[in-house]
Order: sequence, then C-alpha cells, then structure tokens
Amino acid sequence: MKIPPLCRWLIAVSCIGFSPHLAAQTPVLLDLQPGPQGSGVSSLTLLNDNLYFSADIAQLGEEVWRLSTESLAVASMGDLSPAGDADPAGLTVAGGVLYFVLDDGVHGRELWRSDGTATGTALVADINTGPADSWPHSLVAVADTVYFAASDPVAGTELWRTDPQLGAVRVRDIRPGNADSSPARLTAHANMLYFTADDGTHGEELWRSDGTAAGTVLVADIDPGTADGLPASLFSAGDALYFSADDGHSGRELYRTDDAGTTQLADLNPGAPGSYPAAMTLHQGSLYFVARDTIAGRELWRFDNTGVTRITDLQPGPADSSPQKLVSHDGLLYFTADDGIHGEELWRTDGSAAGTELVADLAPGGDDAFPGRVAALGNQLMFSADDGASGRELWSLNADGTTQLLDLSPGAEGSFPHQLRSLADGLYFNATTPLTGSELYRLQDSQTE
Repeated sequence: MKIPPLCRWLIAVSCIGFSPHLAAQTPVLLDLQPGPQGSGVSSLTLLNDNLYFSADIAQLGEEVWRLSTESLAVASMGDLSPAGDADPAGLTVAGGVLYFVLDDGVHGRELWRSDGTATGTALVADINTGPADSWPHSLVAVADTVYFAASDPVAGTELWRTDPQLGAVRVRDIRPGNADSSPARLTAHANMLYFTADDGTHGEELWRSDGTAAGTVLVADIDPGTADGLPASLFSAGDALYFSADDGHSGRELYRTDDAGTTQLADLNPGAPGSYPAAMTLHQGSLYFVARDTIAGRELWRFDNTGVTRITDLQPGPADSSPQKLVSHDGLLYFTADDGIHGEELWRTDGSAAGTELVADLAPGGDDAFPGRVAALGNQLMFSADDGASGRELWSLNADGTTQLLDLSPGAEGSFPHQLRSLADGLYFNATTPLTGSELYRLQDSQTE
C-alpha cells in the first residue's frame, strides 16, 4: 500500500533584506519530497481557498495535489496513475471545477475533472478510446465551459469543449475528415472563444466559436487563399481582440478585431519582415506592446485613440532594447529592457519618454540582472533577479526602493524563484536549494494578517 509522505513545514534559514511590509516574515517551505530531489511543483492554480498543482512524490509519482491556503494542509487528489506518473498538465478552472490533462495508464492522455477531493476526481471523456492518447491541450475557460484541442482517428486534431451531459464534445470538424485543423492560441474574449486554425482552404487564420458547430466561423482571411496569415499573440482588451498577423505584403503587423470588423492598425515596419508586435498589455486604458522598426529597433509602443506611438528609444538607434514582461501596477507600466549601458534591468514608464526610467541597476554596469516576471503583492512588486553576487533570488520593489528579500541558496547560483503567484494571504513560488531540491514556498504579507 502506498502511503503519501507527510508534508513538513520548515522555516527557511537564510533570509536577508526584508522590506518594511515583510519584516519579521520568513518563507514557509512545503517540503513535499524530503531531500535534495525535490517535488518539482508546477502549474499553480487557485480554486476557492485551495491551490492546486502538479508535484512528483516518490511514493505516488507525478500527480495532482491540493494545498489549503488557510491551514497549509496538503492532500493528494489520489494516485491517478498507479503504474507510474500521471504527468498532469493544463490545470484550468471553470464553473467551480478543476480540469486537467493526465494519463492514468488505462485511457491514455485524456481530460479529467475534480471538485477538489479524491472521490470527486474523474475522467471527463475517453476521446481517443482505449489506451491511445487524444492529447488534449491549450485548455481555456469561457464562462463555465472549457475549450481545448484534441485528436481522435475520425476527425484528427480539432476543437472540443466540455459538456454537462456528455462530458466532452467536438465543436466542429473544421478541416473535414481525419486531417488536422490544429486549433491553437485559444483565447477567451467577449464570452466567445477565439483561436487559430487551418480549414484546408484559407490557411491558418483567425476563428471564433460560441460552442456550436454553426457558430464556429472564420473571422478573417488575412492572407487570402490557402496562404497562412498566422495570427499570434492574441490579447483581449475591452471590446476588441488584438493580435499580430502577416497579410503576405506588410509582414507581421498589429491587428484588431471587434464588432466593426478586422483591421490592420499600422504598418510600423513597412515591407515583408514586419514589426512583429508582441507582449501586449492593457495599461490605463491603452494597449502597450513591443515592436520593431528600422529606425529604433525593438522598443516599447502604445496604441490608443490617437494612433500608434513609440514611447521611447531606450537603446538609441536601430539596436534593440527588447522590452519584455510588461506589467501594469499602481499607475505605472513596469517592464524589463536593455538600454545598452546597464544590461537587462527593470524599468517603468508613465507613458511618456520623459517618464520612462530605470528602476534599479541590480547587476551594476553592463551586466544583466534578468528580472523575472513581476507579481504584485499589496503595494509591492515581487520578482526574481540576479545581482551578480547572490545568484537569482527573490526581490521586492515598493515606495522605499528595491530590496533583495531572500537568499535561499547562498552563492552565485541562487534558488531561481519562479511561478510567482500572488494571493490574498501572500506570495507562493517555486525555488530550488541543494538541501530541498525544487519545492513550493509561501511568503506571507504582514499587511494581510
């Protein structure tokens, strides 16, 4: 009989540089797999007051686990693949239910659901019957329904959705027969699903669905005929969906679709290469994104009711500052960029060139701190960075400045905090140390107590 390991609550012993609001707080380590192997926690997903995730425990293998954010009690959703690893992925919440994909060793890789208990965890549908896989992927919730792409021998890889009576149904065979339409980039917008697919006639273009076969339609044939418009970076903002696409003439540029139709907003880099817009983020009612032109290279741009504007040329001339990880917080837009002097560091802007500034040169000089994606915790921003001395560790930014919070793995390598998830009771993240391996931590915000 397999007995799940007890979850140990340990206090991390090496903590430095606390911010004022995290003073006297130390990270709680949830050591699911004692020893240096670690459990490799991933796919942190919140449902009610519980955090669900995938973890690899020696006695059970890689399965789905539940953590109470109130008591920190940890429980398994069961040994769903007794013969080996279930390898759960794609954890998604819809209608108060957790959906995910795994292989139980009997039905192949299929869609499952759970109410948060072991007895309430079950297979949704065996789409590719028997031990063969249907490979559900790209799960997205639209209201109480989960849409996903999956494959069976009849229709190939097509669009599916959950159904209260049948478990799961194919929405439409977009490319008739067993050829694949390969739905991808599934995005919820205006209570509909938008995605890309290839029906064999129009190439890979933008589609939408209301969950019915009749309501699953081509939005626009951006590169007419069988050529591919290849829409990418789909981003929902208010009443419009923004994306990049290539019409075969202008290269990859910025597009918008709404009730009035689908329009190219600007040809920022005239000619076949295009500007490759990406990293779209809504800030103060305007769309911010990153794009390239021959004058300034890859820089930060904004689209609003006045048109499309480059914010500033951080690395002057055609060289790229390559802004990334855009996050709106407390009236400012934060991002990472390399101005050619300070390396890749954390920046912020109020939307003007004069109001765009370096937050801190964490790895002094031209070295890169490579700040990770920012998570807001109260009035603070939390992120990982490497200052060149402590390795990649957890940092915070508030009104008092930028501070390294933790040094979980002393030395130049660092603990590589990632999967930062800010919840009402604190910050959850994964980090790796030589003693514990890759495990889950919680850093409680004293303001929430």
